[in-house]
Amino acid sequence: MSYFLWIEDFENSAKVTATEVLGGITTDGQQFSDNKQQLKKDLKAHGIYIELSFQDGLGFIRQNLNKIDYIILDIDLAAYSKGDQLNTDVLELLETFQDYKKPSNETEEEQLLR
Repeated sequence: MSYFLWIEDFENSAKVTATEVLGGITTDGQQFSDNKQQLKKDLKAHGIYIELSFQDGLGFIRQNLNKIDYIILDIDLAAYSKGDQLNTDVLELLETFQDYKKPSNETEEEQLLR
């Protein structure tokens, strides 16, 4: 069995997005849940791990790369989840590849990273 890491923030309906991306991947005809946490649990049984932000996905990759074969990455993913703090791994990537400079104002920072 192949294992996937799907990094997706589900800006719209989790059920609709999962159906559009994964279609008939489950063999038991199971409907996808619209609850993100339930969807994570349900899809893990099918070898699909879900992380809800780039930061969480990067953390998963760094700790569990040997558990996955493929990565599906949301194209307009936020750097980190609301309520979380930007960690040094993501900050380093943004500084290196996006010439990002951390502003002193938290509101300005949130606008830049969303």
